[in-house]
Amino acid sequence: MKSFLRLMRDTPKLAASIIAIAAITAMFLSQMVVQGNAQEKIAETWRGAYDILVLPASASNQELTDEEGRTLLDSNFANVSGDPIPSKLLQSIDKLENVDVAAPIGFIARYSGASEVPTLTIPLDIFDQNSKLALRLTQKVVINDGLTDRLATVNTDTMVLDSSEYEGGPIMPFGENFMVVGNRDIPYVSVGDGNLRIALNQLPDVSTTLFAVDPVKEKMLLGAENSGFLDRLVAFESAVSTLDNTGVATARDLAELDANDPVRQDLSKIGVDYASNPALRFGIYGMESLAVPIVQNSDAYPPATLDIKVEKLMGSTSGDAEDILRTMGTADFQNVGTESLNLSTAFQPFAGSQLSLPWPGTDEIALNSYAGKYEASTIGPLQWSPSSDSGPDKRLTSIGVQPQGFTYATSRMNEQVKLGNAGSATGRSLGDSQTYRSTGPIDQDEDGMLPWGFSGMPKGKAAAAPIVTGHFEPHKIIGAGTLPLGAYDSSKVNVLDEEGNTQEALEPTLHGLGLAAQASSALTTLNGAHTLGIKDPVNAIRVRVGGLTGEMEQDSEKIDAVAASIAGLGLSAYPVAGSSPQSVQAFVPKYAFGTDSDSEAQVVDSLGWVALEYTTLGAGITARDAVSTSGAQVASWSQFLVLGSLIALIIIQYPKRRINNNLWRAQFKIGFDNLNPTGALIL
Repeated sequence: MKSFLRLMRDTPKLAASIIAIAAITAMFLSQMVVQGNAQEKIAETWRGAYDILVLPASASNQELTDEEGRTLLDSNFANVSGDPIPSKLLQSIDKLENVDVAAPIGFIARYSGASEVPTLTIPLDIFDQNSKLALRLTQKVVINDGLTDRLATVNTDTMVLDSSEYEGGPIMPFGENFMVVGNRDIPYVSVGDGNLRIALNQLPDVSTTLFAVDPVKEKMLLGAENSGFLDRLVAFESAVSTLDNTGVATARDLAELDANDPVRQDLSKIGVDYASNPALRFGIYGMESLAVPIVQNSDAYPPATLDIKVEKLMGSTSGDAEDILRTMGTADFQNVGTESLNLSTAFQPFAGSQLSLPWPGTDEIALNSYAGKYEASTIGPLQWSPSSDSGPDKRLTSIGVQPQGFTYATSRMNEQVKLGNAGSATGRSLGDSQTYRSTGPIDQDEDGMLPWGFSGMPKGKAAAAPIVTGHFEPHKIIGAGTLPLGAYDSSKVNVLDEEGNTQEALEPTLHGLGLAAQASSALTTLNGAHTLGIKDPVNAIRVRVGGLTGEMEQDSEKIDAVAASIAGLGLSAYPVAGSSPQSVQAFVPKYAFGTDSDSEAQVVDSLGWVALEYTTLGAGITARDAVSTSGAQVASWSQFLVLGSLIALIIIQYPKRRINNNLWRAQFKIGFDNLNPTGALIL
């Protein structure tokens, strides 16, 4: 206690001691706690679902580098057409030492031009009081591009429906005994189940992208959780294999199965809906077409809405239908109601059976049974060039994207351009949209690639029929880490303000050639790709390395060794363990801004700067080294502080020791002088 009180009275010594203790504590805490925890956290998160991305040697991926020279990889590496990786090389990778999983993925094609047409269901009992029904239908399609709602198409039709010659019973599509006259030809009329169904106007063209995976390996890559949709593909192929030794069946083979047949029961269990599947219920893809299993993306398209406003002619509808039609331009109409359809969910890849609207005030719809001819095409990566200007965030890499040309909203208008009957889109017409990715036709006859069957297909023409086995929800497919998996989600594109702050997130376009790459619309199996006539469907392989210890540096060396072995096979192998997302700033010119009025032209102008998401290769290794370096720096500063505190202690204590020594000598002298003759000190 006395020592403590003496220390408290000795302020200089106390200060020096506190400094020394604090410095020593900081040294140990910085080295043992801060650095240790940071390295442990990096070691836990530096690996994603896979460690190496394998692409063809001639991969068209455009490489960028950041300010530190690290490679930036396009996160949508699987979302482009490219040279195939031969199956024998995939087998060679499987046999390499320390390869745990080699999960292949292949981009098959972009399918468009199917001319999706919705239908309106009209109850036949409407004609009980009057054999004629004069209507005005206003059809609007609104799409949200992430900036605002924008009109894509607006159509107004007047028509007279005449049931005077209808004698009851069903009428097949394009039947002639239920007359419809209007301001345009109505391409589709049918009667069944007490309802009349008429075709409306063509919807905006929708692109469907198809990928192929090995469902067993894909599940190993994704993990069992949230990858159950892959089991449907495996189960489908297993069930069909019992019908034919080749493992391939036709649409007829499946459609004509008895309800009690074990194969049909197995198919029903995994999600094949015979009641609504167009290929099986209607045979619209051709009954002799080869069955290809697919799973659909439930969130493949941007927000889009179809509205149908139904108005009925007020006054008399007696007389000739043609005469009634001529008077409708100046007539008054009674509003019956408006029906809406969420197109982002109703658009189903290879299955447009839900594109039907009920008569206002009812909820009954007649399923669609029309399949247009899909055109297969390629998709290139986002086209860009180095930017001479720096974006708002000076720390990030800046590029400029290159417009590839405007496109019309509907495939009909784009077809007219190809035929030379219409000029190219300018971006100012309603629904025009800019493209920023290249595309080109696939000659399926030359490539031996089977087309999807279509209405009016020539007899004897080989084709394929998509069999929907279920859906997957991309937001539920969670891989470890932040590595892109290549097919399940669209790329992230955010508009930036002048300070570089993130603003609106752009949506993928319906045509799939916009700034944000479209996610996979549907997946099939490698066997399904083979059925389509594609020998080598794989153009990317995601490899997970086995036998890792958790020691980051040692594991990195092992991953690099496996990557080198893969590169030795003649492929491009990117070690992606230790990678992380990084934004790249891109300047976007000639963007077609939408309008909410069909009387106003669209505006074409620069969108400005956007942030694109790339993957930074080796970012985890850089972070590990940075933590080690910073830890060493902190330790060095701590040691310097300790040394400085000791020097300060000496400096502080030196004058005091001189004072104490002088006092001691004075006290000694006084004491000596006070000694009595007996030698005792007199106090």
